[in-house]
Amino acid sequence: MRQIQDHILRPALEERTEDFEEMGKALITGMWSFNPFLNYDAFLFLTARLTGVPGYHYWTEEHPSVGCETKYQKFSRYTRFVLYFLILIHEIGLKYTIVRLYLNSQMVLSRFLITYFPFLAIPKFGFRNSYVRILK
Repeated sequence: MRQIQDHILRPALEERTEDFEEMGKALITGMWSFNPFLNYDAFLFLTARLTGVPGYHYWTEEHPSVGCETKYQKFSRYTRFVLYFLILIHEIGLKYTIVRLYLNSQMVLSRFLITYFPFLAIPKFGFRNSYVRILK
């Protein structure tokens, strides 16, 4: 995993191409029916932060200089909320067993719903095209 991060993911995030942007938006948009909490800008920021791309600071004490503008300040309020929640979960919440158990139970519930009753996919893709086996 470390080699994938260092040799594929981090360089792609540092020098984003048009193909990378298009692929990322297609993946996030396509998986929205699985998890409506997905937001392209928030997940891209979080991924860049987790892979160690320079310049993706969030907490005040991480900023290299006082008063510098961060990349997430240009996001909408909803995107900033999603980003805050994701960083809170990944950097603080996952340290606690009860949080991990809760999040795992939510993933099991999401997999069940998307498999047997994809109610978010039905309006977007139609009834027949909503029933796919993506998690087999």
